[in-house]
Amino acid sequence: GGKAEGIPTDVRDLKPEHAKKIYDEFFYQRYRLGEVKDRRLAEQLFDVSVNPGPGKAARWTQTEINRVAGASLKEDGVIGSKTLEALNGLTAEQRREVANGIAAKRERFYRQRAEEEPKQRKYLQGWIDRARRFRE
Repeated sequence: GGKAEGIPTDVRDLKPEHAKKIYDEFFYQRYRLGEVKDRRLAEQLFDVSVNPGPGKAARWTQTEINRVAGASLKEDGVIGSKTLEALNGLTAEQRREVANGIAAKRERFYRQRAEEEPKQRKYLQGWIDRARRFRE
């Protein structure tokens, strides 16, 4: 939680520079995404943090690092020093596998959400397209 200084409280008053500040302060900095050396993976983690959420972004990343690299990260949903160290230590091929695994988890999440909440089905293809942007 918290408020960004100088940001309007009514969403109708938000300007692009406000959104940029919110995303930077409340997602990129807060979840240490600037410390991810692979820019594409950092973008993916940012996008997952925004939708469907930072806990899922971290947990899915930890699960995939454990699977791909045989690591034993605690899957606690927090991108901390150990997760960052493991992520930044992956080979290019491992990073690609992690990115694809996160995208697959995200697609499953969206499909399940659309199944459980029929009113959300109209968004499913857009969500799937959003997740697939990060597949390699």
